[in-house]
Amino acid sequence: MKDRGAFVNFLRLAARESGQMVNFAAISREVGLSQPTVKSYYQLLEDMFIGFQVTAYSKSPRKNLLSTPRFFFFDLGIRHAASGVTPELNLVRADPGKYFEQWVGIEIWKRLQYRGEGQLHYLRTKDGAEVDFIVKEGVRVAQRIQVWYADAADSALPARETLAFEQAGRDRETVERLILTNDLEQTMKVAGREVRCVPLVMYLLDLRS
Repeated sequence: MKDRGAFVNFLRLAARESGQMVNFAAISREVGLSQPTVKSYYQLLEDMFIGFQVTAYSKSPRKNLLSTPRFFFFDLGIRHAASGVTPELNLVRADPGKYFEQWVGIEIWKRLQYRGEGQLHYLRTKDGAEVDFIVKEGVRVAQRIQVWYADAADSALPARETLAFEQAGRDRETVERLILTNDLEQTMKVAGREVRCVPLVMYLLDLRS
């Protein structure tokens, strides 16, 4: 590694962007490195088991490989340390959903790796709807997953969390539709299909079996 300082700057920025779609061009400009170097540094983080990629879902394996990935640090504590941000309670409370979604992605990925089966993806449709996570088993989509952190002030599920399910009419009935929450548990109908709100802890316990 020729420029340790540039790598440290990259690491700090990569940590702060953890969980987001990777914008290689923007990161390249900000840290003053070429895009190939930035990509090689991300690969280095994967090789060192510091993080992992979540690729966009597509029925085409080629498009999966060429899609813009989301990159996650494998542990939120490592993410906070690398970013140089002290995870004070007020900081987390300002945007709990951001950290909760990262935690969800990390935990699902870990359990899929432990089981040795299943792949984790995300989806952004042409209509602009986003699915936070898709669990694929073999060649079929097993689960569409949205993540929602509900606090005491929330009285109803935001429409954005169900939009992806409303636009998923071509899904087979076997696709399970889930909204993973911090503590809300209920079942609803969206576009005529069942959607379950499940606390993350209950989902992870079920995933172990």
